[in-house]
Amino acid sequence: PDSGQMIWQKQIAPLEAMPSLNNGLIAAARRNGKAILLTSSDGSLIWSSDLSGLAIASPAVNSFFFVVKTIDGHVSIYNIKNGNLLWSFNHPTPSFIESGDSSPVLLGQRAVLGLGDGHLMAVDL
Repeated sequence: PDSGQMIWQKQIAPLEAMPSLNNGLIAAARRNGKAILLTSSDGSLIWSSDLSGLAIASPAVNSFFFVVKTIDGHVSIYNIKNGNLLWSFNHPTPSFIESGDSSPVLLGQRAVLGLGDGHLMAVDL
């Protein structure tokens, strides 16, 4: 709508990073260490999964994957359909890291990640 009328609103607890939107899905990370996926049409919760730590950047979402980076150095990849952890890897993080780290970018079956130690990495999902 071009009227500015609110479509829906949902209390989902404090977020750790900005949510991401893609293909009718909203990916978010709660401050309580949960990754959540919602529908953009009405805000319905699709799934919620535990993270290994607090998110340090907005998660990325596409039709296949939900990817999030956490403060403990993990990059975790979840199945978009059910929230099951597909795999993760740990990349050492600097002793000082700020919230607002770069977010993953998804290109089909590949993720591009900016890491806290200055590396840029592309991984096949």
